[in-house]
Amino acid sequence: MARYFFDVHRDGLSHWDDEGAECEGRDGIVVHAAKLLAEVSEKYSGNKVGHAVVASVRDSSGKFICTATLSARTGLRMQWTTSLQDHLRSVAKQG
Repeated sequence: MARYFFDVHRDGLSHWDDEGAECEGRDGIVVHAAKLLAEVSEKYSGNKVGHAVVASVRDSSGKFICTATLSARTGLRMQWTTSLQDHLRSVAKQG
């Protein structure tokens, strides 16, 4: 499994992830992002309508992979970079 870093942004504040989490491909990234953003949303913003929590996801080399956004109005949304498939193929070759 590859390690990904989930930098969280909410209400003008950011938390830079220096530990990361091991995730199994795209599905693992989605699951981890959903859990993390739900925890942050509940703890800090009460998930009020109009408030969103965002995570910028990067791989262990620092390459940007996607953005995950959670809000009460739209739920979880994932915006993937166009190079994600190439990245996942390279991770699979390494592992």
